Amino acid sequence: MAENLLPLRFRVLKELEEKKMHFQELMTCLHPEYGAEKQFNEAAFLDHVLALKENGLLDEADAYINEQNQLLTTYQINEAGKEMLRKYLPKK
Repeated sequence: MAENLLPLRFRVLKELEEKKMHFQELMTCLHPEYGAEKQFNEAAFLDHVLALKENGLLDEADAYINEQNQLLTTYQINEAGKEMLRKYLPKK
């Protein structure tokens, strides 16, 4: 099954095509597929999301403080991210 997984950053972009989310929501959505991988921890996953943002593929959508008094930023895919998916992912 692992050989069928997309690279994690592409999968993050695919997930954000549907709706905007903060990184913890993304981790929850992707845990069934990537949860057993070494890179699937909060620090590494946040690095992936921030790298996608810094490379111009994601935008910050909102920021809010949750019940635990944590600042959470939601992200959404932008046109550059959508173009990357169209260009590099196989059509299914």
